[in-house]
Amino acid sequence: MTLDPREPVDVAIVGAGVIGAATAYYLAQAAPHLRIALLEQDHVGSGSTARSFAAYRKQFRSRIHVLASAVSQREFERFEEIAGHDVGLRQIGYLFLYRDPEALERAAGAVALQRECGVDDVVVLRGDDVRGRFPFVDSPVAGATWCPSDGYLDPLAVAAGYAEAARRLGVAIVQGTRVDAVEVAGGRVQGVRLGQDLVRAEQVVLATGAWMRALAPHVPIAPVKRYVYISPRIKERDVSGFPMTVLDLGPYVRSEARESLAWGFDERPTELAPGEIPRAAPLPPEPDYAIEPGYGRDHDEYGFEILLRLSEAIGFFLEEEIGIADASCGYYEVTPDHRVIIDRDPGIGGLVLAAGASGHGIMHAPAYGMLTADLLLDRPARLEGGREAFALGPLLAGEARPDPETMII
Repeated sequence: MTLDPREPVDVAIVGAGVIGAATAYYLAQAAPHLRIALLEQDHVGSGSTARSFAAYRKQFRSRIHVLASAVSQREFERFEEIAGHDVGLRQIGYLFLYRDPEALERAAGAVALQRECGVDDVVVLRGDDVRGRFPFVDSPVAGATWCPSDGYLDPLAVAAGYAEAARRLGVAIVQGTRVDAVEVAGGRVQGVRLGQDLVRAEQVVLATGAWMRALAPHVPIAPVKRYVYISPRIKERDVSGFPMTVLDLGPYVRSEARESLAWGFDERPTELAPGEIPRAAPLPPEPDYAIEPGYGRDHDEYGFEILLRLSEAIGFFLEEEIGIADASCGYYEVTPDHRVIIDRDPGIGGLVLAAGASGHGIMHAPAYGMLTADLLLDRPARLEGGREAFALGPLLAGEARPDPETMII
């Protein structure tokens, strides 16, 4: 389907990252009679999707997040049926290391929930069992949780695959065109404005990620910059299967392209009161992907600070003088409770919000796309508890949403 601004559509989806593209696909699959447009100011997957750390896990403490991971993994495993290609899923595993025994016990409680939700291969390892299975851990730890079927994938393959599958189902995909505003009259959306053109739409989905507030200023989502560092090729040891390893729910590192390592953490975050981040963080007019002084590749910059923290449990990072070959950055789209918003706007009829995944967007894109499609079609959610867990209303009222997530990295 091509898009003629003079002709109305049933649904206009703004933002062709993984969540917007997945929504377009599942909506078109469920309702082939609808006229759907997927609108992207650059190209499919060009925003935060392209700059993701690309990790995938089922190890969460919130039931809804565990279920979202399980549903999404099933879709990733059959992705070739959907898109004609796979998502490059590498199941190198996720290893959460804990030095504090109390933190380990909390993690063990989460493992019980994960196994209850069907994650059969996640286990708790204690003390020497960790170092016995993972010799690179060369300092004492209280223990770890380990899930070998976790890993990472190719975010652009996910976004492009869903977009192409949606296009084959008749979705109009418009790239290189910026949506300047959501047109509203009488308390209801009329469509979206592209320069001088108004594309009329019965419903509008905002899947614009970290820049949601540019079109919906009242929605509590903020951009939080994250940095990723890549080592040169490591010749001294085989890191091809180095698992995604997280130390004390802080810095993380994994295999990259089989012969290198990739690692990252927050941008030296300032401590704010709970719920304050989205309301306090400034919204730059455009994403800024420049590497600022202090975050580059030199030995006195942030990438090495992260390595120093990781080396407290993994000594070879310092012994072998692993350096930094490349540095990049992107944005998390953060909500007060680090959970996505998938809901109708309470004040604007026909406006649907699907953003704020807070680092879980790639791994949960299939589930979030399904839930957004279900919402648009006014049918029961395919993920039990999804409506309540991802509702906007409590955030606007400063209230807690049910089933909180505390396993945030």
